[in-house]
Amino acid sequence: MFRFLLADETFRALNIPISPASRKEMERKIKKGESVDPIISWKGFIVTGYEQDDLYLKYHRSVNAKEMFFPRKSDAISWLCQQQLKRSDLVWAAKAWLISRLYEALREVANRQAAREGFQYRQLSPSLHVHEPFEPPKESSAVLRQLGAEYNYHKETIRRYVHFGRQLDKLEDKVPGIRVRILTGELDVMIKHMPALVKMPVEDLKDMVENRKCKALFPPLEFIIKDETKKDIRPKTNIHVEPGIKQMPEYDPDAELNGLRYTIPAWKKAILRTATRTDFNRISNAGKQSLKQALCELVTEAECLNRMLEGKQND
Repeated sequence: MFRFLLADETFRALNIPISPASRKEMERKIKKGESVDPIISWKGFIVTGYEQDDLYLKYHRSVNAKEMFFPRKSDAISWLCQQQLKRSDLVWAAKAWLISRLYEALREVANRQAAREGFQYRQLSPSLHVHEPFEPPKESSAVLRQLGAEYNYHKETIRRYVHFGRQLDKLEDKVPGIRVRILTGELDVMIKHMPALVKMPVEDLKDMVENRKCKALFPPLEFIIKDETKKDIRPKTNIHVEPGIKQMPEYDPDAELNGLRYTIPAWKKAILRTATRTDFNRISNAGKQSLKQALCELVTEAECLNRMLEGKQND
């Protein structure tokens, strides 16, 4: 059986393995000839669907593939990371690593666009030094903000994920196979321990990973202390507090009334939403009676409070 699709190590690494139960179900469908998600390819290379491809080859089934167009490999990586991040079975380390790879791909696309625009500007401005090479920025704040807005994270959180992803790639270079075990949740790790883990000797790191009882990567205390001692220690400033009488806010007689008044619009929206979205022909009698009783109690309390307000106004 001839294989027309080629494997790419970068794309394969970005395909986070699915759970054993999901893979077993996929294998059952392919074995019986049922349809599964198609393999996405680009220029003959598999972008996503490596597990399907392995099972197609195992059971000698015809490959269901779909060719897509991307201008560059960085655009394909960006699309692949976005597709992977839509999964609901990813652990936090997999999400952080995919976001870091997505950042690198988007930064490359932005730098390529900036270089193209800079070249066109220099062509239109002969007075500029054309021979000066374009130097892309080391970090793109615009891409950090873009990813933060898209995935509902703060920009600094995206920055921490980017650093985590780079350090995880360094661990993979030292001990091949450790990255996929972290991304699948087989090994747990904390972001604050990543610098110390990267600085550990390869032999010690391998011994830790190969230990069957190891479920979390925790560097020895000596490496954590070395890493913390290199951090900048800023002198502590003594804050002098003057003792005095605590100033209390002025008494507001309408505070309780205002608190209640501000909650009423939320009640009205909840009642309107229930009235418009509920299928009253299908609700149970028990649910109908319990809500009716609660509404009656609310109306009674509201009328009592309203009479109190009217009585005070008449006085």
